[in-house]
Amino acid sequence: MKKSVLFIAKNLHWGGAELSLLHLIKCLREIGVTSSLIAGADGDQRTAFEQTCESVLTVPLPYRRKPLTWVGAPKFLSKVDFIARKIAPPSLVLANDFYETFACQLAARFTGCQKAGAIWQSSYTFEDNSDVKKWFQQGATHMQVLMASEVVASHMNSQLGNGFHVRTLNPFIEETRFDPARYDRNQIRHRLGWNGRHVGVVVGAITRSDGKGQIALVKAFVDSLKKGESSPKQLLCLVGPADTEATAEIHRSTSQFEENIRLLGPRTDIPKIFAASDLALFPGRIPESFGLSLIEARLMNRHVIALENSGAVKLHNGAPNFRTFSSLPQITAAWREVLDSPPLPLSQEKRQSLISQYGKAAFTQNLREALAFLFM
Repeated sequence: MKKSVLFIAKNLHWGGAELSLLHLIKCLREIGVTSSLIAGADGDQRTAFEQTCESVLTVPLPYRRKPLTWVGAPKFLSKVDFIARKIAPPSLVLANDFYETFACQLAARFTGCQKAGAIWQSSYTFEDNSDVKKWFQQGATHMQVLMASEVVASHMNSQLGNGFHVRTLNPFIEETRFDPARYDRNQIRHRLGWNGRHVGVVVGAITRSDGKGQIALVKAFVDSLKKGESSPKQLLCLVGPADTEATAEIHRSTSQFEENIRLLGPRTDIPKIFAASDLALFPGRIPESFGLSLIEARLMNRHVIALENSGAVKLHNGAPNFRTFSSLPQITAAWREVLDSPPLPLSQEKRQSLISQYGKAAFTQNLREALAFLFM
């Protein structure tokens, strides 16, 4: 019988988690596994998912509250039922992040699917008496969990105990696109209006919760400009979708320095953005488990300045052109210092090492092993 996966995702917006999910679904199709998707909200990547999935439906995802009851389950389950009857009963139900895990387990129980899993993009810290941990364990007993790095997988295994199985599934890098030899840096800078500027780039979706740290970085950068600690030539560019509240807060913070900060929105030309920039900034305060933009920036021979955390950053410590700091003011102060030295070219050996770990071939092999793990 042909295997079919039902994915549960928060939304269909542009972002690292969504792009990783899209890559995963494409690779599943290549190895003969079909996919359907239920998302909690629509987004600008819907067309891309519709071109890849058998079915794409949107409905508010159910959640749990005290006492441990479901809210919004009937509408959600009607979508699950439609896919199970009209498309295919799922062989596996897979959540795309931690907060979709409840809905994933509910869908698995409703369809009688014996296999459920989750791809967690970030590490989480639970307290023993935390309702969140309690609700999760009651809703997801024996769920298989995939994390995006060994560092975070180990951390989650230690917390969740023997009832869970956590292993690694790294996302993959499109290595042919992230090759600096393909791009004319000066020409791209001229087109973007970056001539004479010292450009730092942050890639990632921007939300009011600011787990990725962009809003906090903007405020630290504005503060350094006010104190004269940063140069007027410095330009901070935020690449990715921004919700309304985040955009409003950034505009309020930068009213005196609009020439120094730009919101570029979602872009499909990230390799060109990195090629034209001077350095990549990674101010995430939550311990992201992988950090795809870190790999991309390194392959494009950019300086990288990151905030220390327990996930993605540890994968790159000691790498050329990579520096970490414990606070955002330290990052803004180091920006000028870094610009005084050109980045070291990434050797062919180092480049091949990154590709062998995180390229599509490695991902496809890892995916086959992960599916065996999930379906076991």
